[in-house]
Amino acid sequence: MRAMIMAAGLGTRLYPITKDIPKCMIPIANIPVMERVIQSLVSTEIRNIIINLYWMKDYVKDYFGDGRRFGAKIAYSEEEGLLGTAGGVKKASWFFDNETTLIVSGDGITNINFSDLIEFHQSKNALATIALSPVSDPSQYGVVVLDEAGVIKQFQEKPKKEEAKSNLVNTGIYAFERSLFDLIPDNGEYDFGHQLFPLLLEKRLSFYGYYSDVYWNDIGTLNVYIQAQIDILMRRVNLPIPGHETRSGIFVGNNTYISEDAELIPPVVIGNNVQIQKNARLKGPVSINDNCNIEEGAKIERSVLLYGVYIGKNIEIKEGIVGRGAILKNNVILKGKNTVGGFAVINEGSILQENVIIDHRIEVPEKTELSESILKTS
Repeated sequence: MRAMIMAAGLGTRLYPITKDIPKCMIPIANIPVMERVIQSLVSTEIRNIIINLYWMKDYVKDYFGDGRRFGAKIAYSEEEGLLGTAGGVKKASWFFDNETTLIVSGDGITNINFSDLIEFHQSKNALATIALSPVSDPSQYGVVVLDEAGVIKQFQEKPKKEEAKSNLVNTGIYAFERSLFDLIPDNGEYDFGHQLFPLLLEKRLSFYGYYSDVYWNDIGTLNVYIQAQIDILMRRVNLPIPGHETRSGIFVGNNTYISEDAELIPPVVIGNNVQIQKNARLKGPVSINDNCNIEEGAKIERSVLLYGVYIGKNIEIKEGIVGRGAILKNNVILKGKNTVGGFAVINEGSILQENVIIDHRIEVPEKTELSESILKTS
């Protein structure tokens, strides 16, 4: 069996973090989200994988290569312009054989059993099957109405919350038969939710929904991104956490120095080549990516630091996201739910009030107190 990972999207709802990292490559508890998808596919013996790419293609290709390092064989379908979800799959249709095809979103975290999905799909002789998950607010998703046999009777693409006809939503995980590609135009942008799925209903083709009560998170917003880190570190979902578990709930990578005077309150995951100096305090859930440097007296709580972040002395961060290569100098305070974009610099003594976002490559002068976000217009 072969699978496709959809990874061409821009991830605009995760700006500024995704301005210098493809959405599919942002780390979730120190493992890129798409690597977790590949791990799940390989664990169910699905090793032939194609990935469609548009934004920052080389970032993805340099990391995954031909897939051998991950136990897979990976090909790529590069888009010069966005083709939409279904259009991107059609462009890559040369890759697939006549067996059932699995299509998986590259920006979702789940422990769904792909084998069970395929078995359900084939037992129904379905043309297409969508994996479904219940959510509290379906307004950002494709909403599905099923009959008792699992046949999809209605599909609403991102309805208003009060107009949603169910709480079961499209997870971006599909099982398809090859003949489905005949319904997708060869050229131009074409979307599953807006065009293909309504067409299946119109033609009354064999269209099913597969519901299983498993964990699913689509990493659609900054708040959801933080929640995914928390869910994994708190073991609300059984997914791998990298590093050596030096004590219960503390995972540490290679070549990492942690002062004996630092305080780590689990759960905490720390990457490779990290420096944590004396009297630093990390209160989990906290995720520290590779090559970060945390100076003495820094206090970090329920936060995520991406690759290569520098945290100066006596800094306080609560429920924050600090983007790749950002620099926070001494005595900076992030009051809560702040996001600092990649390669931004916040100079000494500055304070960010709650919910303030700093765009990537922005420099905040020293001793500045901000109550409003700083975002670029382009």
